[in-house]
Amino acid sequence: MPSYDVKCTACGRTWERWSPIADRYAACDFCSGPVVQEFKHSVQGTPFIPYFDIGLGQQIDSLPERKKAMRNAHMDYRDHPSAGELSARRDRAHEARREQAKS
Repeated sequence: MPSYDVKCTACGRTWERWSPIADRYAACDFCSGPVVQEFKHSVQGTPFIPYFDIGLGQQIDSLPERKKAMRNAHMDYRDHPSAGELSARRDRAHEARREQAKS
């Protein structure tokens, strides 16, 4: 069941209403006044969370950087790095992080 942020226009009370779509504009529980829906939350997507991509072997800090790395990777979907290659990439990444932390 969806939730709605609603506000009573008569008494000014605001609350979160859990109700079916048909009942979202039902009258206020306290004063029986008319109710309008409030849009408090922005309609933006979730923020980009930086991560280390093992397959690309680099830190990804933004979506444009990810797209650029994917274009430059020229990886075939059939390429499966061996366990040794993955551990070598992890070692290089840890070493790069250590160097970055020192400076």
